[in-house]
Amino acid sequence: MNNTPTTSVEQASNTTPAAPGAGSPKTPATTTLARFVAALAMVPAAAAMAWAVVGDVSTTTNDPDYLYQAPELLQQNPTAVGLVGLVTAMLAAAVLCTKALHPGEEPLWLVSVLSFGAAGFAAGFTGRAVTAGVIGANIGGTFMLLVGPAVVGALALVGVCTFTLAATRPNGSRGALRPR
Repeated sequence: MNNTPTTSVEQASNTTPAAPGAGSPKTPATTTLARFVAALAMVPAAAAMAWAVVGDVSTTTNDPDYLYQAPELLQQNPTAVGLVGLVTAMLAAAVLCTKALHPGEEPLWLVSVLSFGAAGFAAGFTGRAVTAGVIGANIGGTFMLLVGPAVVGALALVGVCTFTLAATRPNGSRGALRPR
């Protein structure tokens, strides 16, 4: 081991700069990564909850026509799928909201949670309408195929933008959403 003293220039060159988007000095990169994973998990979790809450909207007939047949797992176990979605969504919301619930902190995390949750719910509702058994043509499912992806995409875009803004703002910054 070399015991020679180092200069401040050598010490500065040995440090590695923080990665972009790694969070502010008070927010470690692992916390930002955990929030990113939670945000990604929120959409399918909310879709699973919507699948269970909406329920089967098929007509009661012996031989229904399908625009798209739902997978067997979703058809046979909607309650279990909904419970898994509920638990996952609650955990994701807890991870995302821990930052927003402290006084003086950024409230954009709540907007991100609501946007990702609404996008997932819209996706689950669209899935139920598309996979409904009907007599003849599934007009509602076709309409949801036209409108659903745009709604889900817009809500997910709002979620991504607010997540990125909240993750890159320094802690304690008031921003436009918090009055002085």
